[in-house]
Amino acid sequence: MVASESISIVLVAVVAFLTLIIWMVQRRPYRNLPPGPKGWPLVGCIPMLKSDLHLDLQDLGKGYKDIYSVYLGTRLNIILSSHRAVRASLLKYGSVFADKPAEPHIEVVNPHFYGTIFGPYSEDWKMEKKFTIKALRSFGYGSTSIETNIQKEVTKLIEHFESLKGPHDIMKSVSIAMSNIMTLILFSRRYDYDDQGFLDILQTIGKWMENTAKLQGDLNFFPLMGCLPWVLKRKKYTRHLNKKLHDFFRSHVEEHRATLVPGVTRDFVDTVLHEIGSDKMSSTLGYYSDDKFMYQLHSFFPDAVDTAPESMRWLMLYTVYYPETQKKVQAEIDDVIGHNRLPCLADRDAMPYTQATIMETLRFSGVVPINPTHCCLEDTEVLGFTIPKNVDVIANLWAVHHDPEAWGDPEVFRPERFQDKEGHLISHEAYMPFSVGRRSCLGEQLAKKEFFLVYTSLLQRFTFSFPKDRPLPSLKGEFGFTLRAKDYELCVEKRTDL
Repeated sequence: MVASESISIVLVAVVAFLTLIIWMVQRRPYRNLPPGPKGWPLVGCIPMLKSDLHLDLQDLGKGYKDIYSVYLGTRLNIILSSHRAVRASLLKYGSVFADKPAEPHIEVVNPHFYGTIFGPYSEDWKMEKKFTIKALRSFGYGSTSIETNIQKEVTKLIEHFESLKGPHDIMKSVSIAMSNIMTLILFSRRYDYDDQGFLDILQTIGKWMENTAKLQGDLNFFPLMGCLPWVLKRKKYTRHLNKKLHDFFRSHVEEHRATLVPGVTRDFVDTVLHEIGSDKMSSTLGYYSDDKFMYQLHSFFPDAVDTAPESMRWLMLYTVYYPETQKKVQAEIDDVIGHNRLPCLADRDAMPYTQATIMETLRFSGVVPINPTHCCLEDTEVLGFTIPKNVDVIANLWAVHHDPEAWGDPEVFRPERFQDKEGHLISHEAYMPFSVGRRSCLGEQLAKKEFFLVYTSLLQRFTFSFPKDRPLPSLKGEFGFTLRAKDYELCVEKRTDL
């Protein structure tokens, strides 16, 4: 034990020394950088960080308005803190800011940077993204054809809720229901809410996301930490989780290969298999190895089984926390839809308050508080400052959505901010929960459909409340891969006011 501790101490000292040398060699003056807080040599502003990076970056940016620069460890970062800065970069110069840096933690979870999420911006990336969007749309990702599948899943969810007695963490079943929408698109497969195999996969994805976020903290600021024992252990565990997930995806792909029928396309996997053929070559995708296929399937799941369900977790939390919101949404449901049919997407335009409640939830909760890191393909001027090529660019979406200058009262949950005086739904230039630009969320349209249909279907049939013998749950999120609402339980009652 003593020898092991001594080795660890020596390794830390060596890593610190080598990091200092690399920092001294690599650090170079940049011209016309956005101003920013002065950090310490080697560590930058790391000592100023606490536990919630989105809040820390918001605090560091006070006094610098839209955009600032900051060293976090040995890496220079450009932080976009306002909607003006985000639009002036990711949107105005979309192709220039569409590249991804080779982040050390991504090298662990995706060594070849495969897929539309982690892949570098290139002609191959553009072709793959175009193909992926077209294929997903064929199975409802951006059209109304997915509506029937969501309604069928909601019907199963309602039946499940009707069997509940006493307080429950309803989000476990909601998460599986929303995950089923994705598995139907990808594999033509749905899972029962008590399917232990699928529950295990969902838990594995959660662990993968948690460990990936920790690796990001370990490696991105100080890459040489990758040789330290506890980081090596985390890397090994994350690779184990990767393999477990890819075995799950591979089983579906092999099943599809064995049952593939020429001219018949059941889902996304079939679309890819038809495209690449037996030699795994495609004029659109080039050589599409099984590994590349697994990483692309992998890239769909964090949003489908975590980000979207987490948004629903916040939506239900706010709905119950603010009882008037629940009453107003139910009144709108009663007026527009009634109780003799399920909600449909055609109802959306007639339900501005319900849509405003969903929008305010996405703004207020900050489920994705920090946009995945971008970098520039070339030096680019933004708002009078020069953003250097290959430097990390981070959009702090939490700061954008909690900017008093843009929102007036950002710390107040107020759905009416997305309605005009006549009650019509309006948008806002600072509203960007799915980000903007070439790498904005591919699942935006599907997520919006899911939120509306699941939310309205549940509130059409049930009234939700907190257990009376317990304190109200916290509204403070836990920072990680997403900003997660703390677990809570709800009482589910069939509506008696129908």
